[in-house]
Amino acid sequence: MHRLLFDKIGGDKIESDEIVAASDTTIKHIKALRLRIGELVEFISFEDRKLYVSAFENKEKQNCGVLRIQHVERVEPECPMVHLFQATPELKKLEQVAQKTVEAGVHGIYIVSTQYSDKRAEEVIIRATEELEAETREGDRISLQGAKSKKKEKSKKEKSLAQKNKLARLKNIVLSAALQSKASVLPTFEFCGSLLDIDFSSYDKVLFFYEGAERSAKTLVSSLSGVEKIAIIIGSEGGFSKEEAEELGNRYGMYSLGKRILRTETAAIPAISIAIHEASK
Repeated sequence: MHRLLFDKIGGDKIESDEIVAASDTTIKHIKALRLRIGELVEFISFEDRKLYVSAFENKEKQNCGVLRIQHVERVEPECPMVHLFQATPELKKLEQVAQKTVEAGVHGIYIVSTQYSDKRAEEVIIRATEELEAETREGDRISLQGAKSKKKEKSKKEKSLAQKNKLARLKNIVLSAALQSKASVLPTFEFCGSLLDIDFSSYDKVLFFYEGAERSAKTLVSSLSGVEKIAIIIGSEGGFSKEEAEELGNRYGMYSLGKRILRTETAAIPAISIAIHEASK
């Protein structure tokens, strides 16, 4: 059964016992599915934590995105809750991290700064986040300067738009992966500063994976049983500096995923899978 987003902000609504899709994206997806009469579709509202199972009943209404609700159920977050703290890789690799870790079951992706993280990618994410926050607080401002300043202003706006588009693309990848994998929550995706400054006290277990660790992931078997909230720390392409590894290792211990050196876009997947499997026992 296909799953679509119930997009309140985009205009999707419930009238009587029908889902009425008003957002362009939802209508586009419904058209693309070429539904048959009686075919069921799931609509998930991450905000309300509700899942609507709806049936397509009227071909004439396909362009309007109208489906009759058959069943409504409450959606609960999966347990354990796993958050990934990923040292910033280059943007293309970050797209793979976003997609595959959501499919693997992560509940949140937090991009962090380390000594060897990709500073260009970091700058794009930080500036795009700041721009979006500024727009939310104050709205767009219109510059009333001279022609030369306007040209500079246009150049700045174009650069800002490109950065925001890259951040929006990453968040859309997270959303698509959540819908495709039928996740019960929409994972958080945000930049949260320097890794060494983060307070992990709210987590039941912090798993720091490092290629130089002596303990393998097998030693996690007994320590994760029944744990409800887990933080996983993964390095960027350059890994961690010796100083970072020592500090994080002293705080939380360190674990290895085996003898092979995994790419940054690959390492988080087995780490998340192991954590969820062992904590679910």
